[in-house]
Amino acid sequence: MSWGAGIAGVSSRSMARNRGNKKGATGRRRDVSAPSFWEQLYNRGKTGWDLGQPTPVLKKWLSGHRGKGEKVCILGAGNGYDAVAFAKAGYDVVAVDFAPTPLRYLSDLAHKSKLPIEVVAQDMFYLPKKWNGRFDLIFEYTTYCAIDPRRRNEYVALIKRLLNQQGRLVALFFPMDQDPTVGPPYGVSYDEIAQRFGRHFIIASEEWPELSVASRRLRELFVVMDRR
Repeated sequence: MSWGAGIAGVSSRSMARNRGNKKGATGRRRDVSAPSFWEQLYNRGKTGWDLGQPTPVLKKWLSGHRGKGEKVCILGAGNGYDAVAFAKAGYDVVAVDFAPTPLRYLSDLAHKSKLPIEVVAQDMFYLPKKWNGRFDLIFEYTTYCAIDPRRRNEYVALIKRLLNQQGRLVALFFPMDQDPTVGPPYGVSYDEIAQRFGRHFIIASEEWPELSVASRRLRELFVVMDRR
């Protein structure tokens, strides 16, 4: 089980020995819903999900979908490489995260790039109702697999309420080859995507992207969905 380079500095081999242990070595379920869990990983430099740049899959998509001021939200934005890519492509970007370290990095990155990215320090599940219908597009990458799987329906409902009636979800689902009960990252399956999202979205396109980084090739599915 890994992000492609190992989660939190633990080797894929040692993680495999713990397969089926949903609570981890301490006997307690990993509290992935707490900012402190992720802040600790950032402080230790154990950020296997972070590519250090926008995923090439997003770069290709943006090359054919330049923005004209459409509002985009990135939930669990992390260090913000994808947020910067959207802003450079002409979108009005709001980046949400609740761990202090990546928020500081993203704010600094946006300032240096002279990009008007709105950086929001907030648990995404508690975003205000006034945000309902605010966005034209939401980008999902390595957030769905990072949250507690028991909150996935809650996450889908959040995406739906943040999008306007013509809103679109652009998602790169990862990892498609792992156990959905052990993580993070918690595995994803095509059937689950269809079941959880199908009630609220219509799939416009899907593909196994050729431009995935080598360690994630054939492990992530690129899906574009329109809000019902």
